[in-house]
Amino acid sequence: MKPEVGEVRAWMADQGLDGAVLAGSGSAWVGHCPEAREAERVEAAARLQGWRAWTVRPVEGGWAEQA
Repeated sequence: MKPEVGEVRAWMADQGLDGAVLAGSGSAWVGHCPEAREAERVEAAARLQGWRAWTVRPVEGGWAEQA
């Protein structure tokens, strides 16, 4: 399932993500989480949406999520 950009933007706001960047048709996006535990929670929530291809990596000041 490939969500639309607006759907992803709204979902990210509901998850409390900041510093979000959306590109293309919504198939690629990045969100900033303050810590790894929060990134893991968001990853699990995205999987419940049927979204895949997540990576979690540390960045300065937090953790980045990318799908």
